[in-house]
This record gives sequence, structure tokens and C-alpha cells, in this order.
Amino acid sequence: MLVGGESSSPDSSAYRTILQARLGRGPVCVLPAASSAPTTVMETARATLDALGGAGTASTIFLTLEDAQRAQDPQIGQEIARCSGFFFTDGKPARMLDVLMPEGDTTLALRAILSRYRAGAVLAANGAAAMTMGRVTIVEGDSRDAISQGVRTEEGSEGLLLRRGIGVLPRVIVDPRFFAEGRVGRLLVSVLASDSVSLGLGVDVNTALVVDGDSARVVGGSGVVAINARNTARVEGRFGRDVRLVLAGAGDRFDLSSLAVTPAEDKTPLGRRGGRRRRPDPLGRWGFLHVIGDLAASDTAEASFTVAGATLTLYKAPDFTAMRRAGQRVEDEPPGLSAGPFTLDLLPVGG
Repeated sequence: MLVGGESSSPDSSAYRTILQARLGRGPVCVLPAASSAPTTVMETARATLDALGGAGTASTIFLTLEDAQRAQDPQIGQEIARCSGFFFTDGKPARMLDVLMPEGDTTLALRAILSRYRAGAVLAANGAAAMTMGRVTIVEGDSRDAISQGVRTEEGSEGLLLRRGIGVLPRVIVDPRFFAEGRVGRLLVSVLASDSVSLGLGVDVNTALVVDGDSARVVGGSGVVAINARNTARVEGRFGRDVRLVLAGAGDRFDLSSLAVTPAEDKTPLGRRGGRRRRPDPLGRWGFLHVIGDLAASDTAEASFTVAGATLTLYKAPDFTAMRRAGQRVEDEPPGLSAGPFTLDLLPVGG
């Protein structure tokens, strides 16, 4: 389960989903490997799970970068073996990789976790921890640097820094807080620049994507953008034409191979939106959500923007549909918004 990070008022549906997916009667084990304040975030997550499931529902396993050698301790393996599921807290993706995969090598702790996962234990990762679940992890960089500079090979320079991920989802790159932090540019470039991964998953804040094989469903308050560059014509490494993109909203299911979305049964077609809105910045906070919402609710077939020295154009595909549900809006966009498929071009200006 990929959780896209939390706001000051987190959605409890992700935690409830973790409890529903437990394997056996053991505790859900909270691991703060990504955090620089491990005790605080670990205890907060444990208390939240206990409040929903009762005292003793959750336990903690103290794995941190400051005591990284514990990841090779046989006692850790014994603690992990009793867990019915795992919840990795937010923080920084590099910290978590340095704890569980130092120098790219798997530790005893990681092998034990993956063994329980393969046996059926739920594996949930929040925010930065979710980023490590794919084959490739975005370690540093924002959307504007990604588009203008591309992928870099060392720390301290501009552009995106990528590392090998844990690979629970071997065909995927994950980016959390997707709309809230304006991350469409860096997820696009990460996928376009990768030789081994063609699928990007942008999970928004207070939202989770529950993955079972090729099937995925969205829970929480916002949505998940899936980007497929499998048949994309790449240009100059970090650009491309005909990227396929869909937005799956809360309650929807979609197929990770085809990106076919099955909307929740309570959704209805999105109506047309009257009036004019300020032209959003697709790389700004919530900007790409507004781009999708405006285009989905209009009679126009495309929207184009100049960003960071490139042109980003979003097109409605011939079989485009958009749906919504009743409820609370997200940043003034329809609740549970589902839209797609789109195609997207990211090209250098004049390209």
C-alpha cells in the first residue's frame, strides 16, 4: 500500500485498510527507517493504529540510520517474523535505503520483511518510504530542475538524483504528495529517462493506492495519477511524445498494465464548468490537479503550457471520460475526480 503522505488532518481510511489486510493475529509493526525523528513518528503511527484497532494492534521496530547495524541483527529478524503487516513512516527516501539497502545490498531485516510480505503480510509505506517501493527511487530534485536539467549522477548538482529502489513494485517509480507539491514534472522525467521502468504512480496527500498484483484501488481523499511511457517516442532523453496518463479518484480501481480505470459505483459524469478560471501553473502546488479539472470540465480537447524551458501539452484521448462523486471538494476540484485517458507531450521549446 502506497500512502501519499499526510496533511495536518490525515485521512484514517489508509490506516483502516492496513488493519483489514493483516496476516494472522500478530501486530502491525511500525518502522521509522526513513525518519530523522524516529521516536516521535513511530509512536504517532503506533497510537493511530491502536486507536483504530485496540491496544496492542501495533508494535514498533526501531530501525534508524543512526543505528543502521541493527538491520543485520538476527534479533530483528525474529521481531519481524511475528508481524502481521508493516507500516514504514515518512521522512527521506535516502535514509530508508541506507538503512535497509546500504551500498545496494539487502540486509537481514529487509529479507525478513520481504519474506513476510510474500507470505501475505500487508506492506504499507508512507510518503518518502513509498518512494522506495519501486524499482527506481527519486532521491532529490523538483519538477522544474527535472525538466530543465534532467537526471544527474551525483549529489550537489542540479536536476534529479535517482537510486535503485527496494523493488517491491519492479516496474514502477512512485512519487507522493503528487498534486500538493507539484511533482508531475519530476515523475514524468524520471520515467522518460529510465531504461528499466515505464510506469509512474503519483499518489496525492491523504490518499493511498492499494496494490494487489496488477490490480490497484484508490482510498482516501484525493487521487492517483498513473503515467505510462511504454509506447512513448522519447526525445533528448528526458522528453517525449504520447505519454499515456489517467487520474483515478477515491473509490476507483485500475489495472497497472492497461491503465483501464473502473470508477466507483457511486460516481456520476462530470458536468461542464461555467466561467473562466485563472490559468494554473502545472508545476505549482495543486496546479496539475487544476489543469486536469479544468480540461475535464471543458469542451476543449487540449491544454498547453510553457514550463522550465519546455512545452507540456495534455490532450484528451478519443475515449476520454470524467466522473465525480458527492462529498468534500479537494482544493475546489470535484470530489473523487476521475479523468482520462489523456496523452501528454513534454518537449523542449521549439521541439
